[in-house]
Amino acid sequence: ITGLTIDYGPYAFMEAFEGNFIPNHSDPEGRYAYSQQPAIGQWNVSALAQALLPLMPREQAVAAFDTYVPAWEEAYADIMRNKLGLETARPGDDQLLDELFILMHAARADWTITWRTLGGITVDDGDIRAFTSQFADRAGCDAWLARYRMRLRAEGSNDSRRRVRMDAVNPQYVLRTWMAHEAITAAQVASATSG
Repeated sequence: ITGLTIDYGPYAFMEAFEGNFIPNHSDPEGRYAYSQQPAIGQWNVSALAQALLPLMPREQAVAAFDTYVPAWEEAYADIMRNKLGLETARPGDDQLLDELFILMHAARADWTITWRTLGGITVDDGDIRAFTSQFADRAGCDAWLARYRMRLRAEGSNDSRRRVRMDAVNPQYVLRTWMAHEAITAAQVASATSG
């Protein structure tokens, strides 16, 4: 078991955020939709545990399987806290994140741009246009930003240090689906004309 995957990571190409995005036309029920990734990961771990039963006691396999959900929840919380620029975990962080996802979903906000521009938000009043331009519900966005800034102030967040941390986990540039398509088409044309 190497831990490698053959999945090409279709969610890396999700430009406009859609919580139930299904990247593959062969999955009409949405089993592998973005929102289903934690559950399908758990199902995959269960299948692996079942495959390993001939090699290990059932109790050991069950005990190992039971570590998946807490490990996933902890890793996910760490990743999202870093994306939000939060240094510590506090009650209400899940709700803050969920509210951002609701706003992003409603506006089909660009995943990469939203996170990257969030890093430019300051604790006090500052230029918020790059971030708010992603959202149609400006009042909802402003209300969310007020809660976000309150959360930042609660932990004494430093704008410049937070920006450096956020920029490290929220890339400015990512490969876009249309870019990949253009590159593949150009390679195919070049291959056909050179041969």
